[in-house]
Amino acid sequence: MEELKLHMSELFNSQMTGIKDAIINLTETIKAQNSRIQQLEDRVSQLEKSTDLSVLENKIQKLSIKIVEKEQTLLANDIEFSGCPEVQNESAMHIIKTIAHKIGISINEKDIVNVERVGPRRPEEKDKPYRPRPLIVRLTRRETRDALLTAARVRRGFNTEGLQLPGPTRSLYINERLSGHNRYLFQKARLLASELKFKYVWTRDGKIYVRQEQGKERSRIREESDLFQVFGKS
Repeated sequence: MEELKLHMSELFNSQMTGIKDAIINLTETIKAQNSRIQQLEDRVSQLEKSTDLSVLENKIQKLSIKIVEKEQTLLANDIEFSGCPEVQNESAMHIIKTIAHKIGISINEKDIVNVERVGPRRPEEKDKPYRPRPLIVRLTRRETRDALLTAARVRRGFNTEGLQLPGPTRSLYINERLSGHNRYLFQKARLLASELKFKYVWTRDGKIYVRQEQGKERSRIREESDLFQVFGKS
């Protein structure tokens, strides 16, 4: 029994020593990890202090503008025809060729990549004039697009009279196609210009310009913040 007690005591002491050593090693590991975490926190804190957030915001803003400009560039050969009466089984190609002929521009199928109505079809409402969806035309050459836009500007205010299109006489509009972002900015700019008596709001090559009156410097609208700078409100 004495030998057994002695053996058990030695075994217990040996195990306790092992446990103590393991606890010491674990404690040292935890301390080392805490030290690394603290170092990382210090580095993050230094980076936050040294990083100018305004610089990052400026870079993001410039990148957003480049993306919008790239999107608009993809529409460089597109034109939007608005006001064209819409019927089922219509020949959109024939409509475009007829309108182009009326404003003095001769085009054929080889000049057109694609033509289609865009957007959901609008339901007819009682006591309200029907608004047909616009026709979007993608042309093969930029020169043809520019010729159509120039002719439309010269004959501003022309309509469907004499074009043998269905329905009553309607005004027709030919404009360059804008990206979703630029379309939104253009609509906002026109509303603000009307409210604040600015005389000129126009687009040229997908760019939006505003001029208060003849002789004043023109301003370009790239983003919503420009609306505030130009008009004093957004």
